[in-house]
Amino acid sequence: MGKNFKIGILGFGSMGRTHSYSVISVPYHYLGCPFSAEYVSVCTTKIESAKAAAEQFNISEYTTDENEIINDPDIDIVDICSEGIYLLQPVQNVLSIKVTKLDLRYILCLPYTDTEC
Repeated sequence: MGKNFKIGILGFGSMGRTHSYSVISVPYHYLGCPFSAEYVSVCTTKIESAKAAAEQFNISEYTTDENEIINDPDIDIVDICSEGIYLLQPVQNVLSIKVTKLDLRYILCLPYTDTEC
């Protein structure tokens, strides 16, 4: 097995859960996948929901401060699953901090709105 990517997730509504289930299922759908990935931190607006998400998905850290995830040098991927109105600032923060300081090579941003189906 190759690199184990550590993921921090911002937002844990329906899209955050969907992403989490997808990451968990990668080894079952892609046999011989050359990498692994795990969520190591989750951020929501309420500490209770962050803790519940962490417990449900066996995520070691939880917070209400997105900057804890964005600024964590051990996190390889920041998975932004915030609702549309809360999306812009985290994306800007990730682009300015993660890309310049950690030299990330790939960025995937899929904006979601009710009209894009």
